[in-house]
Amino acid sequence: MEAATIYIVLAALFGLFMAWGIGANDVANAMATSVGSKALTIKQAILVAAVFEFLGAVLAGGEVTSTIRKGIVDADLLAETPELLVYGMLAALLAAGTWLLIASHKGWPVSTTHSIVGAIVGFAAVGIGVDAVHWEKVGTIVMSWVVSPLTAGFIAFLIYLSVQWLILRREDPLAHAKRYVPVYIFLAAFTITLVTILKGLKHVGLDISIGDAYLAATAIAVVIAAIGAAAISGLLWLLLAGGDDPQSPGSAGEDRAREQPPLEPEVGTGAVGPSDQSPREPKPPEPRSRERLERIAAKRAQRAYRSYIAAINDRNGGRLCRLIAPGVERRLRPPIKEGSCGRRVSSSIGFADRRGFPVWEETILSGFESALIGKALRVQVTATIVTRFRDREQPSIESDVAYLRPVDGRYQLLKASAALWRAVGKPDVPPEVIAPPPGFSAGG
Repeated sequence: MEAATIYIVLAALFGLFMAWGIGANDVANAMATSVGSKALTIKQAILVAAVFEFLGAVLAGGEVTSTIRKGIVDADLLAETPELLVYGMLAALLAAGTWLLIASHKGWPVSTTHSIVGAIVGFAAVGIGVDAVHWEKVGTIVMSWVVSPLTAGFIAFLIYLSVQWLILRREDPLAHAKRYVPVYIFLAAFTITLVTILKGLKHVGLDISIGDAYLAATAIAVVIAAIGAAAISGLLWLLLAGGDDPQSPGSAGEDRAREQPPLEPEVGTGAVGPSDQSPREPKPPEPRSRERLERIAAKRAQRAYRSYIAAINDRNGGRLCRLIAPGVERRLRPPIKEGSCGRRVSSSIGFADRRGFPVWEETILSGFESALIGKALRVQVTATIVTRFRDREQPSIESDVAYLRPVDGRYQLLKASAALWRAVGKPDVPPEVIAPPPGFSAGG
């Protein structure tokens, strides 16, 4: 009884060690895209992973657990010496956890499944004998390692194509997202719910027929999709404050911007916003709600401007090209013409012109002067910047004006401000850089 207690304690400790490795590696792999795209913060990702990893293990992990427990090793060969199976499983658990620790320390994304299956096969082949391994089952598992990424990649490719066709390439991506994203939510919820019912619930004592499983999965997916649709509608309202953004992203975004009607003053905001030609214009938010939205818009626009200045100082052309609207880089005319937008901008920052123009060294954001908010939550940010030059003792101090618009939950500059013109070696900033872009007239 004492030995059994020791084995249980060791199994618990090794299991916690393995679970820590799963969190540090596998969960990090799963949540990296959500955190990297800023859909979730680190804390939110940890909370989501903790809840759903647990639910997945309890509700849908029975089949995998059964395969790992008795599908790889022939336990009948150990009927007379069961302690050998205990030793082997403990060793496999510790080995897999150790490997995950090393991989996580090195920053290597590895598979927990590969690790534990390899460890069990190793202990069985060496400790019991090659014949103790169910090689047919192992072959099936290994085949899944090849089929899974190919299948996932193909499905992801189809989903991305459909998103491009149905949403991103349309003239009004936000409106199409509101229409089609709930469909994607329904499909994901239906698949997860159906797998949980068919493969997981029977391990917790619930046995549901296939017909009832499909009906239940459909009903649950419809509810989740409805919740998602409501959340998306609320997000769009938050972004646009009751008005559609006439400048939807896309390859022809700047051309469409010129075709939009001029912005008209918005009463009580001290700024301007686009006139909405829709006959079914949503009811504007209440004054307090509007004030809160304006504060949020100002903070996000200023945050985007900070990122813009930081990208200039980091000579990060790729980030700059994501922060500016399509077509802006062409009008900037950076001195380096070869390569992609990011490469051209990166190579042009700090450019030393033979004509003796000042050579940029650093841009310092001294502070913000104002942030004027328009109806569609467009923002005119005015900031004080200090520009240092490598070949000049005296820095340049000036007010930098940037015009930003909300696009897919983030702010994007409608034109390159004076800060970027200075950085790429342009000594004279054209007057149109300071003037509002087409469809963005100043208000009082």
